[in-house]
Amino acid sequence: MKRLVLFLGIWLFPVLVWGSSIPEFYYYNGVPYYLTIKSNELYIRVAPSVNSADVDALLAQKIPYTIRQSLKGVQVYDRVVQLAETPALADIQQLLDGLNADADIVVATVMYLHNRVRQAVSDEFVVQFQENTSKEQIDALNAQYGTTMIRQTLNGSWVLKAPKGVDGMTMANQYVQENIVAWAEPNFIYPGGDLLHAVVNDPLWPSQWAHKNTGQSVSTGASAGPATVNGSPDADMDVDQAWDHTTGSNVIVAIVDTGTDLDHPDLQANIVNGYDPTENDSIPNDDTQGHGTATSGVVGAVGNNNLGVAGIAYGAKIMPIRIFDDGGSTQNTWIGDGINWAWQNGADILSNSWGGGSPATEIDNAIQNARTNGRNGKGCIQLFSSGNDGHDPVEYPAYLTNVLAVGASSMFDEKKNPGSTDQQHWWGGNYGADLDIVAPTIVYTTDIAGADGYNSGDYDDTFNGTSAACPNAAGVAALALSADTNLTVSQMEDILKKTADKVEKYTFNSAGWNRHVGYGRVNAYKAVLAALGQDATHPVIVHTPLRNTPNTGDMVVSADIYDDTGIATGSLQPTLYYRVDTGSGFGAWQSVTDADGPTGATYQFVIPGQPLNTTVQYYLVAYDASANNNKATYPFGADVAGVTGNAATPFTFRISSETEKTYTNSTTLSMGLGTNTTTITIPDNFVVTDVDLVLNGTGSNWLAVSLESPSGNRAGPFVNNSGTSGWN
Repeated sequence: MKRLVLFLGIWLFPVLVWGSSIPEFYYYNGVPYYLTIKSNELYIRVAPSVNSADVDALLAQKIPYTIRQSLKGVQVYDRVVQLAETPALADIQQLLDGLNADADIVVATVMYLHNRVRQAVSDEFVVQFQENTSKEQIDALNAQYGTTMIRQTLNGSWVLKAPKGVDGMTMANQYVQENIVAWAEPNFIYPGGDLLHAVVNDPLWPSQWAHKNTGQSVSTGASAGPATVNGSPDADMDVDQAWDHTTGSNVIVAIVDTGTDLDHPDLQANIVNGYDPTENDSIPNDDTQGHGTATSGVVGAVGNNNLGVAGIAYGAKIMPIRIFDDGGSTQNTWIGDGINWAWQNGADILSNSWGGGSPATEIDNAIQNARTNGRNGKGCIQLFSSGNDGHDPVEYPAYLTNVLAVGASSMFDEKKNPGSTDQQHWWGGNYGADLDIVAPTIVYTTDIAGADGYNSGDYDDTFNGTSAACPNAAGVAALALSADTNLTVSQMEDILKKTADKVEKYTFNSAGWNRHVGYGRVNAYKAVLAALGQDATHPVIVHTPLRNTPNTGDMVVSADIYDDTGIATGSLQPTLYYRVDTGSGFGAWQSVTDADGPTGATYQFVIPGQPLNTTVQYYLVAYDASANNNKATYPFGADVAGVTGNAATPFTFRISSETEKTYTNSTTLSMGLGTNTTTITIPDNFVVTDVDLVLNGTGSNWLAVSLESPSGNRAGPFVNNSGTSGWN
């Protein structure tokens, strides 16, 4: 019997099953490069078979979330879809799976974020094949994955199209594993001008450091000392980045002040009808002081007109409200009438660079009316300067709970005080329990055109005081409100506080506040992002800096870190960076994390023990757990050069056996008007690592003390103007 033997050949064909998880990285130079996922924003490419006029309606039907905005992408069938809420990643993944299986959708992906830039992925990716790879090899690989070659770039790489429902990042990450591929990356799309850093053509704008601080030369306006200083790069409000999103359109800012030069060529186009209660007319143009013209220019000088300066919110409108007469005098009813007229006639924001005196019910009621009834019940945002006496507390009306009290910061991101590095040693911003935020002072702005005003020209480059800080903050408020005009006054106040940069080295509480700078220096870019619905608030790091010590053992650095969305873990967990100088200069930066993990909000970092006479520098970095992974450093800006370079302003302490010495100067100083100087001589045979200053005196005179070292470093440790007969 013959048996038929049947040999069955089994051919195995690869079956590609695409993972359903959202990719978090792509390969750059052979190493995974992670991006932040924005789960409240999608990039969707609709099939060409859909009528282009029906794309938005189709997406509204297929997406089970409220769509805040749908914007055109790089192709007519592409849409950037911004959601009104931020769904969980698992919910977004489920939505994307459904969209990618839909016949009307080519591909749907999340938006990614790198620093401030949004990056989208479509179904396209870019591949560079290895040299000497044959066409047959390439065709075979493409057939294996079901991809299509679109075109070759001028660099010699190829743009490929992924199969239906597969995104370009997933596909690129698959291709990069193949031997014939040199590299493969998504063909990233950057929507809405995100790669731009908006600038204006106003010739004086490069000197407006409060918008963008590059360390440029800034006039001090000081009668003694340097005529100019170079500030700290990035000690600014990131106005140019905010302009990528909005310039303040659809917002009216009332400048409640001395009036405005209505004919100023750099203001005229942005002025709407105002009011002059001092003369009961609608022509508030009698600005004989220059003060109101200057504050107007800070907020709303015309931008991109090849002239002078640019206002922070140059797309907004200015409403001049003149509450001071020609002599600079005012009265309660003029103030009250000015505030009431402003909100009754469409003002959204009221900027008030004035204050002091005793409280008045007439003014209180006007302020409350604007807050309760302004903007059709959503409430006007009202900002007041804190005062220029450099003491605690802030002045009335700034200390009221229904307004924002604005203090001042310098071009070095310092709290403005008589000892700050800006060289204006005769004043400081008021601070204390009622201070909300700080904003830049000593800035470029408009002056009364011609010979009147502060200068003989049309502009002033040293407009100062908290009078300058208040309109800076008001301009930031105008940009944020322009991003979403439905925000209430409480929501706007919350945004300005929570998105402020935690400048200076003062210790902040768990809410991110301290009495010296409030919630910090306002940041226009972060405020606009928050108004657009993004999480733009960064963690709050609460830490008391280490002091000099003789301890040569391990040093434990403790910090409490807070954020509404939680604190990131893994590679983005809180980290302490430190470096040491044992006598031959600082070594490289080292990093440590909390090896045991946090206890509640408390993280502990261990700096290894060091020998005596060692100087240690350190700073802390933390990211939140939001989709944006917002970053905080403490002290602020300490890692602007990265851990491989020189940190900007790290904390410093010294390990040494120190001797405390007391030096006394008992010279009696006259308390008359003017400046007196006394010197304490310290021998040069040892290093001064810390100074404590004790003052004792009597008298009710106004007194400000500035401490200056031989190298010229200054501090403003003491101000007395309370009228007390004794002080120390």
